Amino acid sequence: MMITYPLVAISSRLQVQKSNNLRKDEHYKNTVDAFVKIINKEGPKGLYSGFASGIFGIAVTNATGVYYYCYEAVKKLVTKQGQGPITTTQSMISGSLAGIAVVIATHPIWTVNTRMSVQRRTPSSKNKRPTTLQVFLYILKKEGIAGLYSGCKAAMILVMNPIIQYAIFENLKTRLMTSKGGLSGLDYFLLGALSKLCATIIMYPLIKSRLQMSENTKERNIGVLENMRLVVKNEGIVGLYSGLNSKLLQSVLSSAFLFYAKEVLFDWSVWILVVLKARKSMQ
Repeated sequence: MMITYPLVAISSRLQVQKSNNLRKDEHYKNTVDAFVKIINKEGPKGLYSGFASGIFGIAVTNATGVYYYCYEAVKKLVTKQGQGPITTTQSMISGSLAGIAVVIATHPIWTVNTRMSVQRRTPSSKNKRPTTLQVFLYILKKEGIAGLYSGCKAAMILVMNPIIQYAIFENLKTRLMTSKGGLSGLDYFLLGALSKLCATIIMYPLIKSRLQMSENTKERNIGVLENMRLVVKNEGIVGLYSGLNSKLLQSVLSSAFLFYAKEVLFDWSVWILVVLKARKSMQ
């Protein structure tokens, strides 16, 4: 996350910015332009604004095991108390409901992360950057619980993103294995990248809408579809995909390496077990 977070911060700023509200020197034209301007005006720290809250959000999700417990609970219900193997449809249902539970539990953290990552400051600013707790308390005081959950509906819909990616990945994997007979680490890397690319392009307007609703005061009380309609009205269809390049670069690379590591580690584990079993049989 430390390597790809600057792309997260840049993508967030590109998604929430509105050209008519910014001076020319403050408007980001693209990912590279945003990177250069942030470095020049805010220093390297600007690329990591909100990083602590992002780490905290991931830590809370992993430490509490919200997703795992919810997934297992729902799986038991849909498979009649866990009897028999789980089908693809049942897995998708379990994953979706578990994802929604994670959104409800952690959305306030990601709202804080969004607010912090889009803040524009300069190294010469007298006031220090507010901490995660300070931003959290500020939102709670000024906007109440509703402010912490702004954009939550869009976030719930976005639980479909990994499901879409998984479906595309498995479909492409099956087709490729049929034609090649086996897959290499590079194949898994490319499949992970391609499936994430497709899923992100499909869901990106919702990703942008969620960020805008979390960051912009005027857009927090309108629905997801209404927010998207306003974006199209003011910026055109292209506006729904502003900041897509940096988002694709960050998410596609992360996903590609994740799928590659998962499959390679699995193969290594199987190989080690086979070697150990062979040695044991020779003794």
